[in-house]
Amino acid sequence: MAKHRVSKEGRSLFGSRKRDSLFERSFTRCHGCGDDVYVLAEDCRACGAVLNAATSNPAPEPVRHAQPVPQAHYAQLARQAQPLAQPRPVLQARPVHYAQLASQARLAAVAGEPKLRAS
Repeated sequence: MAKHRVSKEGRSLFGSRKRDSLFERSFTRCHGCGDDVYVLAEDCRACGAVLNAATSNPAPEPVRHAQPVPQAHYAQLARQAQPLAQPRPVLQARPVHYAQLASQARLAAVAGEPKLRAS
């Protein structure tokens, strides 16, 4: 495994993505002034706001359903589903014959039409 090489100026030779991700994991935004604050700091140096996990980066509330949906309900919904107004056409793949495409292209070139595109 290759070592992570760093230039003389301290910049990564492979781009700054690794440095940016380390910065994002090590710092958070202050809820008071919006300044970058080290994750393990107890208060913001700029405004003095007290930081903790609840105020600086609150976790989203988990989604709770009133009651679980029984599996039989899904089968009932499938039976009640209405069919489409017009059935969709079933597309069938046909083998491509390159000799046929080439002959069509030659005929189109003779007729002066633009080249055909395979779809």
